[in-house]
Amino acid sequence: MKPLTILTAILLAFSSTAFSQDALKEIDNPLQDAREGDTVEYSIESVLLDSPVGKNEKRTNTSSLSVVEIDRQLVKLEVKSDIREGSQTISLTSRGSIADLLTGAYQDVNISSSSVTEETVEFEGKSYVCKVIHLKFTAKTKHMGMTVPVKVDQKVWYSNEIPVHGQFKSVIDMEMTILGDKKTHFQTTTTLKSFTEG
Repeated sequence: MKPLTILTAILLAFSSTAFSQDALKEIDNPLQDAREGDTVEYSIESVLLDSPVGKNEKRTNTSSLSVVEIDRQLVKLEVKSDIREGSQTISLTSRGSIADLLTGAYQDVNISSSSVTEETVEFEGKSYVCKVIHLKFTAKTKHMGMTVPVKVDQKVWYSNEIPVHGQFKSVIDMEMTILGDKKTHFQTTTTLKSFTEG
């Protein structure tokens, strides 16, 4: 899976058919088909909707993921963004499902609802059929050295024609509780810019 260039348009066909929740278990982890050299690039927009110190703050950056090594059931990714660089190794054994992949960065995950629909999107003049996964869950995550509870509403568009994670777009709405009852609410939208295949 590969890096991405200019996003021309996202056309979502909302007259799509809904699948049963069992369909979530039937969606393969896109990394199962990963090849060394696969690369994707995304634009990321984060909006602080509300917090004890302010709201309506917006930040944008870009991020890229590249498959640099595959060793049996381990996939090593190189991660680059405007604010950091690093690497990530993902076990296809421990994160074999889409749900595992989407919630793998959290602890004590409790999924309250999940659904899968199908939508057609347009990217650089080509149509892609995407599975749209919608998860709502509570969990815990690390924030400024603390472990804090979060409520997450996550929607992700997947296509097996897009490399690495197979992600075309994602929208994550998160409410984080810090220091007792202080809540921070933000939304992050990640959109494909370009991709190349190895």
